Amino acid sequence: MNKENQKLCKACAKPIFGRKDKIYCDAYCRSNFQYKKSKISKGKKSLHEKIAKQLRKNKQILKKFNKSGKTIIQESELLTAGFNPSIFTHYWESKKGNQYRFVYEQGFMNFIEKNKAKYILITWQEYMEPQLKAKPSKRTYNKLK
Repeated sequence: MNKENQKLCKACAKPIFGRKDKIYCDAYCRSNFQYKKSKISKGKKSLHEKIAKQLRKNKQILKKFNKSGKTIIQESELLTAGFNPSIFTHYWESKKGNQYRFVYEQGFMNFIEKNKAKYILITWQEYMEPQLKAKPSKRTYNKLK
């Protein structure tokens, strides 16, 4: 290959030797380029990153408020802490028909008591396993709308 057609490294602009489809001269340049690229686009997070971040935050908040395994808490306390009830991992329906939403092993269900919105927080138990639901029932789906 002559010097005019020589491919240059995307990160440092040095000539590239080796495979035809090579983009970087070495692993350091590849890593450095990707790092700089991610720093530039920090303000633009993908939907996946936003959801993953909120799931982590929701789990942390539920865990903080639910130290005993079952707790009742005011809705305003959870929301003030940054909790987003529409971001969760799965459902579980109790024998009484109550549908709990879970963020991994931390569960929650909203209800009204004495005209105040509250949440009951629970921790995943082994007996819940056979009733695990990946999709909400139509009844729950309509409640969420």
